[in-house]
Amino acid sequence: MIGTFKIDQAATFGSVHLMSVEPKTAFKSDDQECLKDGTPKWQAKVAVTYTVFGRNESEILNVNLASRNDPGEGVPPFSPVILEGLEVNVSEKKDRDNKIIPGIQQWYRADAIKPAASPTSGGRSKASAEA
Repeated sequence: MIGTFKIDQAATFGSVHLMSVEPKTAFKSDDQECLKDGTPKWQAKVAVTYTVFGRNESEILNVNLASRNDPGEGVPPFSPVILEGLEVNVSEKKDRDNKIIPGIQQWYRADAIKPAASPTSGGRSKASAEA
């Protein structure tokens, strides 16, 4: 099972909240990594909730993005977000000598971060309905 898989965020997660976005730095360096065309790489930390065997679970995911500007700019921390083009890459685990070892490794990537619509948007609050 090796490859990249598209994720239907709404069907997979109960909620996704942005925690932070920071430049993705090169290994053992403070220099920001870039794509071959010079586009800077970023890493967003998002808190997700989901259900497994009827139990609610949550965790923090690191999601890689490439953008000329900070992809989290204008999105306040702890805001619900949509990760456009979200995908997970699954590959064999390898050691530093590039030898395959038991297990898999996965990482997440998205095209953009967008604020999610407020769950109460478009509706009337209970207080206004009673007025």
